[in-house]
Amino acid sequence: LNENDLGQQCYNQANQLLDPATAADPAAIHCKKSELIDGYYSARTDLSLHDKDQLLRQICDEAQKAYNAKPNEIKYVDWYGLKLAARAEYLGENKGDLDEMEKDVQEAAGLAVQVNDLSKKLDEIDTVSYRSDMAIVFHDCALAEEANKAWDKAEKYFGFYVNLHKGMITTGATDALGAAYNRDSERDALAVAERLKGHFERARAEADSAGHDAALQQAESDYGASRDEEQALVNESPNQSNYRVTLGQAHRGLANVAEDRAEAALKAGDDAQAKAQAKAYYQTAVDEASAYLDAVQKAFDMATVAERDDRQDDLAIAHRVKGDFERAWAEADPAEPEAALQPAQSDYGASRDEEQALVKKSPKQSGYWSTLGQANRGLSHVAEDQAKAALKAAHDTQAKADYQTADRDMDAYVDATQKALETASVADRDDRQDDFNQSLGSASYSHLFAGRFADAQQAAEKALKNDPKQIWIATNEAHALLFQGRYNDAWVIYGKHASEPAFSGGKKTFKEYVLNDFKDFEQAGFLFTQQQLADMRSVGKQLQALPPSKP
Repeated sequence: LNENDLGQQCYNQANQLLDPATAADPAAIHCKKSELIDGYYSARTDLSLHDKDQLLRQICDEAQKAYNAKPNEIKYVDWYGLKLAARAEYLGENKGDLDEMEKDVQEAAGLAVQVNDLSKKLDEIDTVSYRSDMAIVFHDCALAEEANKAWDKAEKYFGFYVNLHKGMITTGATDALGAAYNRDSERDALAVAERLKGHFERARAEADSAGHDAALQQAESDYGASRDEEQALVNESPNQSNYRVTLGQAHRGLANVAEDRAEAALKAGDDAQAKAQAKAYYQTAVDEASAYLDAVQKAFDMATVAERDDRQDDLAIAHRVKGDFERAWAEADPAEPEAALQPAQSDYGASRDEEQALVKKSPKQSGYWSTLGQANRGLSHVAEDQAKAALKAAHDTQAKADYQTADRDMDAYVDATQKALETASVADRDDRQDDFNQSLGSASYSHLFAGRFADAQQAAEKALKNDPKQIWIATNEAHALLFQGRYNDAWVIYGKHASEPAFSGGKKTFKEYVLNDFKDFEQAGFLFTQQQLADMRSVGKQLQALPPSKP
C-alpha cells in the first residue's frame, strides 16, 4: 500500500468507530477519530487547500469534543492544543480567516500552559513527551503570528519555544527526569529551536526597517547559539551525522545574516567605504558558507545507507548556497571578476553533479529536480557574469561564447523545473509552478543574448499565460517582439505597462527596468543588428518622453 491508500484506510476506520454518544468512553472515541482523520490528512499527497481546510476543522472538532468530555486528562488537553496550533499555522500561512487564526493561537497557548501544570504530576518520560509537545504548540503559534506579520506576538511565542527547550537541558531537569531522558537529543532540539528563531528574526529584519539592525543582531545571536550548542555535540559525538547537518544549518544562517548586512551597507551608501564594508561582510558570508559545506560533507561521508540520499541532497544544496555567496562576493570585488567567479562555478557544478546522480536514481523525487534546476540557474548566472566581464575587457568573442553557455544552462534550468512540476505532489504544486514560471521568465531574457528571439517570445508568453501578474516577464516579451522587427506590437506592451511596478510591491517601474535592459543590450551591441539597435533606441526615446509615473 502507498501512503494515499494507508491514509484512506485511516479515514475509513474513523467513520467505522462507535458512536461516541453510546460509547462507554466518549472522549476516547472522539480522540481516536481525530487521530485517524489526522493520519489521513498527513498521508494524503493529493489534497487541495479546500480539502485541507475541511479536514483540519474535522480534526480540531473531534479533538475539542474529547477535551470537553475530559478537560483535566492531559492526553486530551495535549492533543487538542497540538491540533489547534497546527490549524492556526495553516490559516496564517495560507491567509485564511485571521480572526479564527488568532482565536486558535490564544486557545492553543492556554492549553500548553495547562499541559505544563498537569505534566508535573507525571513520571519522567511522560513529562519529557508532553513538554516536547508544548514546544511544538508554541512553535506553530509563532509561525502563525509571523505569517500575519504580528512580529511582537511571534517573538513572544518563539521565546517560549526556545525557553522550553532550554529548560529541558538544565541540571535540574536532567536530575529530575531520570534515565529515560536523552539529554543530547534535547540539546540538539534546542539548537534547532535557536536556529528557527534566527530565521524569524531575519524575516522580521527584512520587514521592519526601523528595527532592522536590532533584529539582525538577534538573528546573529540565535544562529551563534545554535552553532555553539551543536558544535559541542559534534565534539562529543563525532559520528552522529544528524548533528553535523544541524551544525551546518547554523553556519548557513550566519552566512545569511552576513549577506543581509552587506546588502544593508550597499543600500545605505554607494561610496568606497560602504563598498569595502559590504565586501567584508560578503567574505564573512563565504567563510560561513564554507563551514556549512564542510559540516554537510562530513555528514555525507559518515551517512548510513538509509540516510545517504538525503545527505547527498543536503550536500548539493550546500554547494549551491556556497556558490550563491561566492557570486555575491565576486560582484562586490570587481577587480578580477573572472577569477572571483571560478569558485562559484565550481560549487554550482558540484551541486549539479550531485543532484543529477540523485534524479537518475529517483526520477520521481520532485525536490531533487528542483535543486538540480537551482544549480543550473547558478551556472547560467555565472556564465552571464563572465560574459559581462569579457565585454568590459573588449573580448567580444569570449563574451559571445559565455552568453551561449549561459543560455544552455538556462535551458537546463527550465527542463529541471518542468520535471519538478510534473512530479510534484498537490501540496507542492503551486510552489513548483511558481518555480517553473520563474525559469521561463529568466530563459526569455537569456535567449535574447543568444539570438533566439522567437524562443524568448514563446517562453515569456507561456510564463505570462500561467501567471499574468508577473509583469517583469512582459519586458522580455516586448524585447523579443522588437528584435523580430515587430515594433508596433512591442510598443503596445512597452506603453501599456510603462508606469506599473515591474515586480509586485517593488519601487522600480516597468519603464525603468526596460531602460536598464537597453543599457545591457547596448553593451553587447555586437550581438544585434544595426536595425535592432536603432529600433531599441527609438523605443527608449519614446519611453523617456512619457510623463513621469505618479508616486
